Formats: sequence, structure tokens, C-alpha cells
Amino acid sequence: MAQAKRGAKRVEIEAAELSAWLERGDSPRFVLVVGEETILRDRALEQLLDHFVDPGLADFNLDRFSGDTIEVDRVLSSCATLPMMSDRRVVLVRSLQAAHHARRSKLLEGLADTP
Repeated sequence: MAQAKRGAKRVEIEAAELSAWLERGDSPRFVLVVGEETILRDRALEQLLDHFVDPGLADFNLDRFSGDTIEVDRVLSSCATLPMMSDRRVVLVRSLQAAHHARRSKLLEGLADTP
């Protein structure tokens, strides 16, 4: 299941609905992909990246982080960085559950303040 948040609006989408949701042109600030099935989570991430990241500009507009080694300030800095020759910048954090609770909390609080 993917969860998207647009302003104060929270939308929950099942994996089977993701393609149609993306085709509607919704443009969320944050998307949280959760679920027990690794293959479904990976498929959803692949769809999201294919939709939102131009492969030719991925070096400029895609940052990847892992929860087990996350540096919150670097993630927040990436989120605040303007996109290069694109409409959007994507910051991917995998395995957020592996991050210490204090780091997860700091990240979520910082994201709430991100423009």
C-alpha cells in the first residue's frame, strides 16, 4: 500500500491502484510505501521512480538513503534542494524502520517543515 500526503490530505492506495493513481496526475509531496510483501513494495517503488524521475537526470534529481545508516540532516537537505532541469526532486529512504526511533522522529518532524 502506498500512502500519499497532499497538504493535509492523506490518501491510501492499494498496489493494484497505483498505476491508475499516477495516470490521474496526482503530485504528492511525500509518498510512504508500506506492506509486508517485499516484492509489492519494490514494484511500487519502481513504478513511482519510473513516473517521477527522468532516467537521464537521475544523477541530479534522485538521492537514495538507507534507514540503518541515515543522517537526518543530509536527508532534509536533499529534500530542500531544488530540482535540476526537472519539475521535481525525489529523495528515497529505504528501510526507515531500521533507523533509531529518535532519528525517525527527527526526520518526520523535519519533513513537516520542508517547503
